[in-house]
Amino acid sequence: DSKSKELALLLLEEAFGIYQAKAGDSHERTVDCRIHLGKAHQSLGRYDEALDCFCMAVYMREALLGEPHPSVAEIWVLISSVHRAKKKLELALKASAKALTGYRNAYGDKHYKVIAVLTTIAGIHIEMGNHDKAVDIQKYVSIHSPKEDKDTKAEF
Repeated sequence: DSKSKELALLLLEEAFGIYQAKAGDSHERTVDCRIHLGKAHQSLGRYDEALDCFCMAVYMREALLGEPHPSVAEIWVLISSVHRAKKKLELALKASAKALTGYRNAYGDKHYKVIAVLTTIAGIHIEMGNHDKAVDIQKYVSIHSPKEDKDTKAEF
C-alpha cells in the first residue's frame, strides 16, 4: 500500500508543478493540489512535508479569501491534525481555534463542522491532561449538537 501512496505522491507532485507553471501559486487548483500533496505526505507519516504544504496553502487561501473563510478553516483543521500527530498539542489547539473561528463565522454554533472542531479541541485537552476543560467543551457540544427528531428520521 505504501508503494501506491508513493506513486500517488509522485503524480500529485507532477500535477502540482503543472498547475503552478500554468496558473501560478495562488490559483485555486494549485492550492487544492498543494492540499492534496499535504494529505499524501501526512498519510505516509511525513508530517513536516505535510505541514509545509498546508501552511503554504493556508497562506494562499487567506490572501485570496480572507482569514475567516470556511475554506481557510478546512486547512487549519488539517494543520491541527498534523500538529496533534506530532504531539505538538499547543500548536494543534491554536490551529483548531483558528478553524473554529472560521466555521463559526460562516455557519454559526450548531453546524456539524463547528461541532467536529469543538470535539477535536476537547480531545486535545484530554491529551494535555485538561480534563475539566474537555468536560466543559463536551457539555457545550452536547447542548449545541443537532438533535435527531425520531418523527422525521427515515426508516429503512
